[in-house]
Amino acid sequence: MSRRERDFSTRPKRQPSRERMPAREIEFEGPIGTIHLLEGGAARYELRIDAEGRWFHEGVEIVRDDIRVLFSRSLVRRKNGEYYVEIANDEFPVIVEDVPLIVARVTRNPKGDLMLLLNDGAAERLEARTIIFRDNVPYCDVRSNIEARFSRPAYYQLAQFIEYDEKEKKYYLMADGKTVYLDA
Repeated sequence: MSRRERDFSTRPKRQPSRERMPAREIEFEGPIGTIHLLEGGAARYELRIDAEGRWFHEGVEIVRDDIRVLFSRSLVRRKNGEYYVEIANDEFPVIVEDVPLIVARVTRNPKGDLMLLLNDGAAERLEARTIIFRDNVPYCDVRSNIEARFSRPAYYQLAQFIEYDEKEKKYYLMADGKTVYLDA
């Protein structure tokens, strides 16, 4: 039987685990330096998101939109602040230079909610209470705990909805029917 004609139907299927456990990394000194392997023997490779929201694999930019979108929408943030791509039963650590997502556009929908268009094409409702400023740049949380930075055009669009309270001497947004004061 040739390699192409092999019957793989008898191969045991991997059972999904009920609880996701991070892969344990094994490190040892090899002939050309330190080698990092994951417990099952797979080589650990680098996934990285640069400060502009571009995805890289082993230093090479990922240019296929479908792969970037899949990775972006499979991204989770752990309690310790680390990011992982989780697809099916596999997980891959991601190095994030600043934040993984960029807010590309801000609009207000007919209900009055502020909507964010992210760099992966997803639309999210702005949770105004999550807005923080770092070095005069606004950031917010989307998708339950994933950080996003406002691009310059999105910041200018957001600024159209920010008002100043003379009495409180603070800037605020009206969102979700509430006044949310911003700490700039």
